[in-house]
Amino acid sequence: QPVFVSREDPNSRQNTIREIRQRAQTHGEWPQIIIFPEGTCTNRKSLITYKPGAFYPGVPVQPVCIRYPNKLDTYTWTWEGPTAFRVFWYTMCQFHNRIEIEFLPVYTPSEEEKNDPKLFGDNVRDVMAKALGVPVTDHTYEDCRLMKFADTLDMPMAARLVNFNKTNKRL
Repeated sequence: QPVFVSREDPNSRQNTIREIRQRAQTHGEWPQIIIFPEGTCTNRKSLITYKPGAFYPGVPVQPVCIRYPNKLDTYTWTWEGPTAFRVFWYTMCQFHNRIEIEFLPVYTPSEEEKNDPKLFGDNVRDVMAKALGVPVTDHTYEDCRLMKFADTLDMPMAARLVNFNKTNKRL
């Protein structure tokens, strides 16, 4: 029973947060909720900024790290490179696909983290990055989407960065 998020609907974010909060506070009716707080697929080279929606309820979370230790990487799919269908096809053509799932200890937020979902998310991300042995970056899906759009306008890289920083500060 997924909670769908629409990037185009301005009310979707608040509706999603409300639904996550409701499910997290039902005391057993929803025993566990799985959330992918990056909100997109990445190339597994670092953890990007987590969306704060998963952390608004201020309840303990159990971080779960997923690794794909295959010789050929057919799990990484981003907006650049092969299509999703092609990646799926490559995966199905492999003789053996491995996955490792590591359940980290439950992370209980401090009072400060309960009052600051972004801090809570950043601290959980740090724990997961350490377990995965990857760095963190403050980039978000929206940052990459904005840069990709600037690329379609054939703007020089310097202009893209300046305009990106101006837009980012305004938003």
